[in-house]
Amino acid sequence: MRATRLLHEPLLHFLLIGLALFVLYEKLAAPTGAGMSIVVSQAMVDQLAREHEVRWTRKPSEQELASLVDGYVRDEILSRGIGARS
Repeated sequence: MRATRLLHEPLLHFLLIGLALFVLYEKLAAPTGAGMSIVVSQAMVDQLAREHEVRWTRKPSEQELASLVDGYVRDEILSRGIGARS
């Protein structure tokens, strides 16, 4: 009797449909490797250097520029979620 009443609950239907959609998405949207690499072009390096120069009114040193590029790559990794899936 209780199980029959539970089967008629709209919340249960909503949760089951949501779970099915989640599983379906995970199966269909499996990572293909596309978007898994980060390419830092010379134009991006130039942009990072310009942003540094505007902020600090001087050109970045080689070490600062390398740090800016590392920060850009780290931000891309976090925003794309690379490495989050096993």
